[in-house]
Parts: sequence; structure tokens; C-alpha cells
Amino acid sequence: MFTFTLVGVYLLLTFRELINSKKNAQTKDKTVNVWVNVLISAFVFIYIAGFVLKGYYGLETRDWLIDFYVVSSAVWFFLFCYIFLNPIILYGRIILLKSIVQEESSTDFWNFKPTRPVEKKHLYIKTALEDSYTDLIYKLIKIQEDDQLIKENNYSIDFLSSQLVVPKSHLIYLFNYHCMYRGNDYINLIKVLKAQRLLKAGYLEHKTIESLAQECNFNSRITFFKNFKKQTGLSPSEFNVNLAV
Repeated sequence: MFTFTLVGVYLLLTFRELINSKKNAQTKDKTVNVWVNVLISAFVFIYIAGFVLKGYYGLETRDWLIDFYVVSSAVWFFLFCYIFLNPIILYGRIILLKSIVQEESSTDFWNFKPTRPVEKKHLYIKTALEDSYTDLIYKLIKIQEDDQLIKENNYSIDFLSSQLVVPKSHLIYLFNYHCMYRGNDYINLIKVLKAQRLLKAGYLEHKTIESLAQECNFNSRITFFKNFKKQTGLSPSEFNVNLAV
């Protein structure tokens, strides 16, 4: 019974610390909160199962341990499956985001901390995005890698807002404080990144630069050339030649 008492006291202290941490926490992470709740619930379930089995088999026998090991093993198996399905628990949010995006887009122009002090007029958006801004950045990264989406839509801030079902002001906040590119500069960058992917795949072997500009949703060849050179320092043709070197 000493072990049960000790574990019970530990769980009570854990609950107290959780309550205090929720009251005092300045930032919250829904994924972490859910994981903590799942983990504590698992421990409580194992604890209660031990009590029930001990009472059922009697205080003087150790036969209850066999069933207890089966129950606790099943709970631990569930926890391992939960971690496997939610790798962000194991790796951490930012590390995971950086590891699962393509190297070419990476997160080099995204910052998970504000790049400058948030202006007073934008503090309400910062508060609104406190729990979700990293997820929103990840969603933007995934969208910017969707070549078909870039081709078939009027790729703009308004389009991204409707695609992600978030206010346009929230996206503008991210571009202002968490991205090296703002507004149209970001949109043009994503189109240029797509052009680079196509060039690396040998697009110009059978097609023209004009069709490449259209494929990347630029209005004209001149606009495409201007933005491509702005981002890479090279014209599309020069970039393509360098690939063969």
C-alpha cells in the first residue's frame, strides 16, 4: 500500500502543478496541452486499475500483478501509438516543421519569433494567433509547394486567406512579423520558387520561357523575368544554363 500511497500523492501534486501552470502560463500550445492531459489520464487509469485489481484479488496475493501488467502494457501501447501519430510531441513543433518541408522552400524566409517588436495596433492579432501561428506558417509552407494550386488560381493574399479560412489581417501580420517577404513580394517569390522547380525538372527542354511564365501564373514574360532575376540574380535562361554546369 505504501507504493499506492506514494503514487497517489505524486498524482495529486502533479494536478496541482498543472492547475497553477495553466493560470500562470503566458503562452499556450494546444498540442502540448492535449498531450499532457492524455499522459496524466493514462497514469490515473493505470493507478485506478491497480487499485481495483488489488482489491479484487485480495491484499495478501500477488496474482493481480499479471492482469495489472496486461492493462498497463495496453495503456503504454496506446501512448506509443499516440506519439507515432503525433510526431510533433517527440520532435517539437519548430524542429518538425523544418524537417518535413522541402529543402528548396525550407523555412529560411520564415521566422518563428517576431522579427521586430509588434506594434501596439497589432497586439490584438498577436494574441489571437498565440496558439496557432506556427501551424498557420506550416500550412502556408505546404500551400506554397502545391504547384497545381499556384497554376490554377489567382494566387494572392486574398486567395490564401480563403484557402486557409483565416482573416486576411492574420496573414498580413505573419508577413509583417514572421516573414522576410511581405504581400506581393511573397506571392512573387512563391511563383519564382515554382519556376525553379520546373527548370530543375527540365521544363525548357521541350517548352518555352513564355509558357513557363504562364505555368507559374505570371501575367507576362516581362513580369516573370523581372521577378525571377530579383530573387535569383539570374535570368531564367541563365539559371537553366547553370543547372547543367
